[in-house]
Amino acid sequence: DGYTNLITEVQREQTRLQARCDQLKQQLLESQQIIEQLKSSLNRLKNNRVNDLSKVTEVHVNEKMTSERANNDQIDDLQNRIKHFVKLLEESNDKLNQERAVHAKQSNEYQQTVASLQAKMNDMLKRQAKPVDEIKHEYQHARVRHQRQVTPRPISTTESIQTNSSDTDTKTDAKSNNEIFRGNNPMLRKSSSIVQSRVR
Repeated sequence: DGYTNLITEVQREQTRLQARCDQLKQQLLESQQIIEQLKSSLNRLKNNRVNDLSKVTEVHVNEKMTSERANNDQIDDLQNRIKHFVKLLEESNDKLNQERAVHAKQSNEYQQTVASLQAKMNDMLKRQAKPVDEIKHEYQHARVRHQRQVTPRPISTTESIQTNSSDTDTKTDAKSNNEIFRGNNPMLRKSSSIVQSRVR
């Protein structure tokens, strides 16, 4: 469950970062459009200024000077706005690059985490399989040794049937062996009861 939560959290963070990247791209596009509009306005003002200067006469000197001051103020304002948006654009690019780097780093860490978990799972499975095989081998060896040590004696027909049934049941498939390892095998208890009867 801990590994699953970790993977889910990494995937959720990747989704959030992707959404943030898309948002920054949209802001970048909008900033570029605004800059182009401001540049166009600036060019129009400059052109108007040149045209006005060529048409100005001495009669309209005061109006021309007023217009120049207004145009200069507008130009300064537009230039300041352009600088501001350029700065925002650069900051957006920096943030986008930083978040891309974080996204790439987290993706790499995610891949490494998954690979590490897979390796640990494979190692655990290998380590668990070996003791089970050893226990099975030791159990079979102990059972054969025990059967050899038991001194046979005449038994009744009922005991003979029980003994044959016990021998048959202890040769079952892997499911019976699992029950033996858990200590819940009824055949083992039955065999033990028969052995005790023989000893008595």
